[in-house]
Amino acid sequence: MKQPDSNAALLGFILSDDKSSYTVTAPEANISGKLIIPSEYNNLPITKIARSAFNGCRELAEVTLPNTLTEIGAHAFMGCEMLTQINLPSGIKSIGKYAFCHCRSLPRITIPSATEMIGEGAFRDCISLAEIEIESGNKSYIFKDDCLIETASKTLIWGCPSSKIATDGSVERIGNSAFGDRKDLHSITIPNGIKEIGIEAFSACHSLDNVTVPGSVKKIGEEAFSCCLKLLSLTLENGIKAIDDAAFLCCSSLSRLTLPESIEHIGEYAFARCEALGEVIMPASFPDIDETVFSECENVKIVRK
Repeated sequence: MKQPDSNAALLGFILSDDKSSYTVTAPEANISGKLIIPSEYNNLPITKIARSAFNGCRELAEVTLPNTLTEIGAHAFMGCEMLTQINLPSGIKSIGKYAFCHCRSLPRITIPSATEMIGEGAFRDCISLAEIEIESGNKSYIFKDDCLIETASKTLIWGCPSSKIATDGSVERIGNSAFGDRKDLHSITIPNGIKEIGIEAFSACHSLDNVTVPGSVKKIGEEAFSCCLKLLSLTLENGIKAIDDAAFLCCSSLSRLTLPESIEHIGEYAFARCEALGEVIMPASFPDIDETVFSECENVKIVRK
């Protein structure tokens, strides 16, 4: 078979177990510039991009995917920092976790009507991504107020600085890595009605300085706000039951903290390395906390009320 370009000649292919199709695997060397992935190999269709296939191909700029493709694996294009253009064919059913994470030059993406699954962090740290189009007929996702939302679970899976989290009941959960690494996110309103904040949902939002978590949120996930270095004001409203491991790790500007009466669980290292933290007001009824919760918080003073 004649390869479409010199870059395609570097690709590897794995035959499926049923010998009906091929998966594109990692190339022999990092690919730069343009890449056209063929629709066939050895007269069989190419249907998948393997996990981490192009991970770290920083100078890969444009990718043309074949219409035979149905699946993009986890981390497939992660770290392709110069990628500015890629088409998602109409038959794509699933996009794996962190598939386009750190594709910092990608300005837009179109989600095909056939897409049923987008993994967590698929577009994390895509700081240039300003436009997500959902093809007509897609029943799994909507794009609303600059938020990508999985409709069945009512989960916000991607957001940006201009996002406004819906208050009409279409969003009940902020998903894992939804705003992760948005260093340009200065503020966000989390509306009443949100029930859960996922793992690393706002991790490494270095400019975020003010957060109110409403009482409708029952669980704040692991590392949800970790490394929010400028977080000065944190309000945790009554109703919150669980703050998971390392949820506010390394929030080094946070100086005061009041835990709500409703709190039932505080995970390990939840507020560790919050170096400016002083007074912490904790419900008198809350049992002794794990010694790691305020690890490396040298000035912390716990006051039970």
